Amino acid sequence: MDHGGQGYSNSLQKTSQQRGSKARQKRSNKASGCFFLAAKKDAASWESFKELVLAAPIDVEELANMGRKQKICPYYGCRRAVPSADVILAPYSAVLMPDARESLGIQLEGSVVVFDEAHNLLDAINGAHSTAVSAWQLMSVQRSLTAYYERFRIVLNPSNAQHVKTMLQIAATLHSCLVSPGSQGSSTTASTCGSVLSVNDLLFTANLDHINMFELARWVKDNKMAYKVSGYTALAVEQAAGSVNIHAKQKGKEAAGAVVQDRNKVPGSLNFAAADMGQLSARDGVSAIHAFVAFLLSLTNPDADGCVIMEPASSSNPAASTAPAAGAQSNQTAAGNAEAAPAVRGGRLRYVMLNAARHFGRLLTSARSVLLVSGTLAPIDGLSAQLFPDIDPQRLRQFECGHVVPAEQLLVVSVGKGPSGKALNLRHDNRGDHAKQDELGQLLMNVAGVVPEGLVVFVPSFSYLEQLVGRWQETGLLARLQMCKAVFRCGC
Repeated sequence: MDHGGQGYSNSLQKTSQQRGSKARQKRSNKASGCFFLAAKKDAASWESFKELVLAAPIDVEELANMGRKQKICPYYGCRRAVPSADVILAPYSAVLMPDARESLGIQLEGSVVVFDEAHNLLDAINGAHSTAVSAWQLMSVQRSLTAYYERFRIVLNPSNAQHVKTMLQIAATLHSCLVSPGSQGSSTTASTCGSVLSVNDLLFTANLDHINMFELARWVKDNKMAYKVSGYTALAVEQAAGSVNIHAKQKGKEAAGAVVQDRNKVPGSLNFAAADMGQLSARDGVSAIHAFVAFLLSLTNPDADGCVIMEPASSSNPAASTAPAAGAQSNQTAAGNAEAAPAVRGGRLRYVMLNAARHFGRLLTSARSVLLVSGTLAPIDGLSAQLFPDIDPQRLRQFECGHVVPAEQLLVVSVGKGPSGKALNLRHDNRGDHAKQDELGQLLMNVAGVVPEGLVVFVPSFSYLEQLVGRWQETGLLARLQMCKAVFRCGC
């Protein structure tokens, strides 16, 4: 028996050493970095690549091949060329977000900014400045912040330590509002959950009105806390995952990751074993802290700029009511935590930006001119009222081209019934009805029989197109349609 136990111990030790060797090798590979972005690249190499990028227009494939030949990262090589470029093509988010513009080196001062497909601009602005964080992400943030605080508490100065504690308190309180509304320590009631609140209403309801959100947001941005915590979380999760694999083999033995003791316990922190970090993935932990920080920064916006939508965990889910509240002590095992995970994931807080002019106005004051270009921009009165409320109408110029198709060749018809007289009710919940699909197919067949040339048919989604084609293949309608017209399917 003793020899067997000793052999089992040696096996565990050997497995641990092998895993440690692999982890060190992985860290060594990470430390070496990307070959094409190695620090040893001299300034002359980057400058030479930048000149090649600016010499002539090239597409993405040519740029990638050029980077391989020059042994230079084409992405960062292009970014170095941004300040010298005359024309820069970028997605909406790279232009609308100040942080993105700064990181990419895009300067708007004295520039002409052209927004193509500008009918999407209003939604893009509101979407870029809207945030969301789920109950599960708030739980993940508490684990990450607790682990970060316990690891670095000795080296943190009192101010930084207090700010980390404040972040923990906010995460715990918001999580409690979603998972266990009306619980002790939160004045949130069932009547306020599932509702639309202003930022200040949320802070007062959650008893967070005493926290200086502006000071905390400034500290979070200046100290790059999202990147620090996410970097440590990724490492801790990786190490804990290996720890879980080893401890699972030790039957009858206590897990090596002991529960964090209550000494100097931080309000909102979680009692967790080291193995609990293994329940998270590195990606989950990183995305959670970034989502939380983004939502935290949204709480500094004025009430008039947006609102908070609270979507609590469904009361019909029995597991949601039994999920441990944030900050509550829990000695559950890893298996117990895994079972509670679905309940923790329930619920979400969303900040919805409703005042696009506030953020777009900053762009207008920086750029020399801003052009909104679109084929479907008219009528523009509503768009102007939301994007340019403070701009003198005399400064706005509108130019509209005539349509390329003569008006006498356009006909818009709404078809409410099919060939057999059945209503074409194609709402989402009716799309799977075979009778509706057959009726729609027969209508298309009749139209194809009278139209002398081709047809272009759009459907709401690729999945619905697959449903229609599958049904029409079964009934033979697709074969009859192919006898009448050549059928081509795009996007599938």
